[in-house]
Amino acid sequence: MVYVFPLALTTYFKPFETDPALYLNERVFYSNLAMFVKRHNLEANPVCQAELMAFQFLENGTGKPSVWGTYYQPEIYQVDGNAICQSPDIELINQDIINYWAKRAQDTRHPILKARYSGVVCDFYTNIFGQRAPFEIRKICTESLIAIYRNNLTCSAIANKFRIDRALNFAVTDNQKALKTQIKDLIMLNDNAIPVGETKNIWSSSYDLLVNRKPALVDYDEEQTIISLLEARLNELTPLDPWAAKAAAERLAGYYQKNGILNEVSRVLHKLGEAFNRYVANIPAIQVAGLLQELMLIYRYFHLNEEADLLMVRIRQVSKKADEEFKKVSVSGEFNTKELEAYANKILKFDGDVMFARIIKAQIIEIKELKDDFDQSVQSHPIRYYVSNSIVDKHGRVIAKIKPISETKDDHLVNHYYRTLQMGGAIYLHFIFSVGIRDNKLTTETVMDFLKKSCIIDEERYELINTGVRAFFDRNYFVCIHILIPQFEEALRNLLEANGGNILTYSDDTYPVKTFGHVLGDPIIAKAFGDDLVYYFKMLFVDSKGWNLRNQVAHGLLESELFNEQTAQRLMHAFFCLGMIRWIEAQSNS
Repeated sequence: MVYVFPLALTTYFKPFETDPALYLNERVFYSNLAMFVKRHNLEANPVCQAELMAFQFLENGTGKPSVWGTYYQPEIYQVDGNAICQSPDIELINQDIINYWAKRAQDTRHPILKARYSGVVCDFYTNIFGQRAPFEIRKICTESLIAIYRNNLTCSAIANKFRIDRALNFAVTDNQKALKTQIKDLIMLNDNAIPVGETKNIWSSSYDLLVNRKPALVDYDEEQTIISLLEARLNELTPLDPWAAKAAAERLAGYYQKNGILNEVSRVLHKLGEAFNRYVANIPAIQVAGLLQELMLIYRYFHLNEEADLLMVRIRQVSKKADEEFKKVSVSGEFNTKELEAYANKILKFDGDVMFARIIKAQIIEIKELKDDFDQSVQSHPIRYYVSNSIVDKHGRVIAKIKPISETKDDHLVNHYYRTLQMGGAIYLHFIFSVGIRDNKLTTETVMDFLKKSCIIDEERYELINTGVRAFFDRNYFVCIHILIPQFEEALRNLLEANGGNILTYSDDTYPVKTFGHVLGDPIIAKAFGDDLVYYFKMLFVDSKGWNLRNQVAHGLLESELFNEQTAQRLMHAFFCLGMIRWIEAQSNS
């Protein structure tokens, strides 16, 4: 079957065919096209569906292949067991659709439309025909992407960068020397035109795409021009913005290290240290520790170990100050206080079970959301994750080691969760408790009334737990933490045993109870609480890359200053989760 462009779509496409320089946002274009097709009852037309499919794919600007191994990625992709839900479904792409897109790439005038049609052909041609897309289609795609970049048709520096990178890859692969030279000149011209003091990192394309690749696509003089401009940016940006200075410094340090000029690596990174030190001098200690750790990891990556060791000592000192500042967070700023109080009031709007359920949900990050946030962090701060990192206590003892992300992602994910709750999450939880206590919505009595509804807390433990809860409201955090952690562990063993699980293990003719870590790994616990809460409990209680409260307290390793409000509030939040576990009441009297 030969697909022909439907006359019914002419009205929609006409403005873009008439003016090839017209601004076109592909996501908006797709949404409006979908509404146009629906409004004109064209859903059953297979050619209209082919048009919609071409624009439904999302561009993948990560530099890594999509789940299909392609540049374009699905709008929706979910795996449930052996079933895969994906949209668009590439199984629907056939020879007729590929041929239609190729014809559209040749006929349309607008560069963004040409790049889209030819781009999807280049991506999916192999699936259908078992070979690369024809050279002329690849050339159309390359030339269209160049036109988009030259005329800034997307109005987005980020989109421009990954599109011209795609064009460059086509030109290199197909050995299109004239196009390679054209792309190189455009990239350098674009970067050179950006002011030296521009703080947004929209000026690194010439280094990233031309110098930092094998083989480099510039000669020696061009390379030195690019490096000199990066040096100028570093000098200009150091007093202005540490993150912009970091973008320049990391590239320069990488360049000098690759070329064996180690004294220049040291000079550049000391310059970056100036930028960070200038910035942290005027911000709360709560933020300083995280920024200094980022600088320390950069030093480690580039083997400035002496500087990194000095920073580690400084980080430990700052962390103590940060804890004191956190206790005063409610008076740090009038506007922020009002905003956080409004948030707390919203969470505490109701009473009883509903209120506690809202408190629980407000502080639990879904694993999918956590992974997405982590992936963004990796893209923004890659060096932090590509080197080994040690977690140390205030005495310099190594508590845990986190291997590079190339070896394990799980360790980094747990630690990312911990740092997220330590920094942002803790402030919100602090205000929930502060407002709840102030308004008498969170008291020893309301908490115990809620916990007594749980089917996994034995009545004989009520008095002991009541003592721990009362200690929390009396700000006696030593007592609170020491009492409640083992009671939490006991409650989960009760849950496991009540549902037919085994709480014992065998060792040397004895049957000790399973460790807390083994209990949390039991499928019964996951079924009761769900994967998100179990992951939270593991991070909070038993994982050395996370909070690790249970093990730190049980082995006497938790420093006295960490028996504080923040730790106790986090423990109380976990205890609230126990209150949500109830018996399943049978519908019959039996």
